[in-house]
Amino acid sequence: MTLGTLTSVDALDTATLSALLATQYPGVRAEALLIREVIGGHTTKVRVTLDYNDVGAQLGLPRDLCIKANWSGDALSSRLCILEAHFYRHIRDTVRLPIPRSTLVVWDERGRGQGLVAMEDLHAGRGQFGDPVETLGVDAVAGALTQLAGLHAALWDSPRLDRYAWLPRSMARGTVDAQMHTILAPFIACNLGTAPASEPWGSWLPGDHDRLDRAYGLFVAQEQAIRTPLCLIHGDAHHANNFVRSTGDRLWLDWQFVRRGAPWRDVATFTISALEPGQRHLHEQDLLRHYLRELATHGVPDAPGFDLLWSRYRAWPIWGMVTWLSRLQEPDASAMARRFCCAAEDFGTLELIEQE
Repeated sequence: MTLGTLTSVDALDTATLSALLATQYPGVRAEALLIREVIGGHTTKVRVTLDYNDVGAQLGLPRDLCIKANWSGDALSSRLCILEAHFYRHIRDTVRLPIPRSTLVVWDERGRGQGLVAMEDLHAGRGQFGDPVETLGVDAVAGALTQLAGLHAALWDSPRLDRYAWLPRSMARGTVDAQMHTILAPFIACNLGTAPASEPWGSWLPGDHDRLDRAYGLFVAQEQAIRTPLCLIHGDAHHANNFVRSTGDRLWLDWQFVRRGAPWRDVATFTISALEPGQRHLHEQDLLRHYLRELATHGVPDAPGFDLLWSRYRAWPIWGMVTWLSRLQEPDASAMARRFCCAAEDFGTLELIEQE
């Protein structure tokens, strides 16, 4: 059995899990498996309870796990799952950020590829997953930006980033990032074609579908041209990719877009996603200054100045527009798309990109 042949949840059994566990824990076997829930999506999450043999029990391996892999049939999702597995194996334990604990991390890059991470089952614990419909308060956003400053500072301009050959650069040629609008354009066009004029995207985008495509191409080129110290970034740091424990600790989930890149990608994505437009307008510049102060407390050299951070922050709503306008058929996506489109209107994001 190879991981690449594990193409469906139906193939998940004790023999398969025993073979995978043995790659990290020699002598461990899964004696019994209960699949409690299968959660579909771009990637599939399977909540399981395992019984181990004596070796596994003595190691104290957790019985309740959430197994995340690509069982959607989407080749792009395989690449993302492999990237997330690399992150959990090589970087997870070195960053200054609360991240779910993993028990098993494996990947197979042959053929279509597959990546699998068996992590703590947050559904079984006390806490709440981020909700794209809900927004956060200003203090919660400031706390999250403090966490992101710690993540970014940990490998700021570090030669270690270059040693991770598997870690893409944000918006580099050939990456999913740079091709995102091309990949999602058919879904965006379909959604915009039926958009009510009352929505922010319904009043100013449907008349020129190609404008978003042209602007995104310019945006990618601008990001590629900027010379700035790079750091480790989450890459998809909207607040729905969080889990807040009952203790108040905020965990960061879904590392499928982890990158080496400029910090404003995470800062803009989180701030814009998490605040109602009115609150964002009142507080966003103070929040950016708060983030820069937090970077300074970590002794980060050559941090971006406020003017550069503010300039790129106002360009990055286009990323949220592209990713969320493609998902309007999902019940919770409209709220997030609305926030990014409102930010783009407030900032004149497309005009800024076109004029730069």
